Parts: sequence; C-alpha cells; structure tokens
Amino acid sequence: TAITGKWHLWLLTEVGPRQYGFDHTYGYLHGQIDPITKRYKFGDRTWHRNDKLIEEKGHATDLLTDEAIRVIKKKRSKPFFLYVPYSVPHTPFVESEKWMKMYPKVKEFSRRIYLASITHMDAGIGRIIQALNETVQLERTLILFSSDNGGQKSGNHGKQYGGKFPPYPVLADNSPLRGFKGSVYEGGIRVPAFVSWKGQLKPGKTDEVMHIVDWLPTVASLVEAKIPEDANLDGRNVWPAILNRERLKDRTLYWRTPRSSAVRVGNWKLTQSGGKKPELFNLAADPNEKKNLADKNKEKVKELQRELMDERARDSKE
Repeated sequence: TAITGKWHLWLLTEVGPRQYGFDHTYGYLHGQIDPITKRYKFGDRTWHRNDKLIEEKGHATDLLTDEAIRVIKKKRSKPFFLYVPYSVPHTPFVESEKWMKMYPKVKEFSRRIYLASITHMDAGIGRIIQALNETVQLERTLILFSSDNGGQKSGNHGKQYGGKFPPYPVLADNSPLRGFKGSVYEGGIRVPAFVSWKGQLKPGKTDEVMHIVDWLPTVASLVEAKIPEDANLDGRNVWPAILNRERLKDRTLYWRTPRSSAVRVGNWKLTQSGGKKPELFNLAADPNEKKNLADKNKEKVKELQRELMDERARDSKE
C-alpha cells in the first residue's frame, strides 16, 4: 500500500499515513503547499518520505507522478494499492509556459493558470497509465478517479507563503451547476469521477447516485476482504451499478458546512442555510437547483427536515 500526495491529517509524522496502513508514504502531510518549495502556508516543512521530512527540487505535480511510477514499476509478488492525491488544482499555483500556452484565449491570468495546473495533472495521470501499460499491469488494475469537491470560485492567500502569490479572482467554472467549493449546492458537491478496468468494464455511463464513502466497501468486496460487522460504514457496494448498470436503492445523503447543511433522499434534496427559509429541489428535473419547490411541497419539506435533524443528532454522538 502506498500514498504519493496529500495526507492533510495534521503535520506530525506520528499520526502520518504509515500509522494508518500505508507501507510506503511520500508527499506532504499538512494542508496545501507551495508546489515548488513544498512548504505549508505558514512556512512549515511537510514534504516527506516514510515518516522523514525531506527537501527535494522540482514541481510537486511531477514529483508525485514520478514517485507513483516508481511504486508501479517496483517488482512485487502481491497486488498493490496506490493512492495519488495531487496538490492541484488547489491554490497556490506555479505553472511553466509549457502548460500556460495551451490556453492563449483565456485572458484572465488566474483562470489560465488554474486550467494549466489541471492539464499538468492530467498529463501526470497519463504517465501513470502508461507505466501500468508498460509493466503489463493495466488489465489487472482497477483505476478510480474522483475530485474531492466542486471547483473553487476564487482565492487569495494574502501574506501566507510570504505574500508571494497574487489573488486568484477567477478559478473554476461549475456551470450549469449552482455553487462552488464549500457550498452544499450541487456545484460544491457533485464532482466528475470515472472507473476504468481494461478488459473488465465496458465503456458507459451511470447516473446512479454514488458517494466517495462507497469506494471502501466496493473495493473490499472486489478483493474479498471482510469488513468487521461493527465498522458502521456509511458507504455501500456500488459495483453492481458500475458493472451491470443496476439501479441502487434510495438512501439518505447528508452534507454540513459551518453555514449550511443539506440532505438528499432519492431525487429530493433539502438545503438549509442559517436563518433562511429551506429550499427544496427535485434533482431529476432540476439538477441546477433553480426552482425552489418548498412552498408547494410542505410535507416533503417536513419529512426531509426530520431526516436532517436525525443526521445532525448523529454528528453530536460520533
């Protein structure tokens, strides 16, 4: 098991990925980094390999890709698990002309460097796929890709990173979805994802609702790993929907930020923000959340509000 990238569960190596099941660890422990110095926003050292802080030259995107390829090319007798959480397209950015020149028509600098960072990452993923192919492992490898949240609207690090990075007034474009990162609207939580397994999965698309927590039980099922009965997982095995396009049963999904919360059951979604009136959307008919149906469906609002309160109560217990 290996991780090459972002850990983001505190800065201390004592609670780093090696303490949670990873045999090989590389990347950065803390939150977002300067992609060149690999320092955290307050100047902390965080770049590491196997619990030891290190200094390396190069761009974080390239270094993480290089390490992932080394893991792939290592001779082994057992299957492996590789997790590659890149630092981009999170701010701050440093990108070379090689990637910036691909977007000559984008005049806004912050938007252009944002796109360049994504393209740089895409190229790294391509190199990882190539390494799997060259080592004759592609047909034996399940590849999962997902973003962690919707795109960020803008950004400004101010005096962080020594004040070296400019404001980023224009970054992502989540349209036609509503909202950005940090929002409980679909633009903040609905993200692109794909699953690839050469020779096992046919090209296609599923519109079934899945969540990042579903990957643990799904992968565990595929490798026939037993999950303890008391694990109390939130996720479920979604492989039947991926492999055979089977329909999944409706369930309650829940999101909460400091300012807002939302709950979804089937195609119905309720959002609640501070003292504002609740908003009710039917995502099958209105995925862009333009039409608030709360006034015309008061019983559904009450039903979902009860679901929301139940989920909030669980927060306080866990």
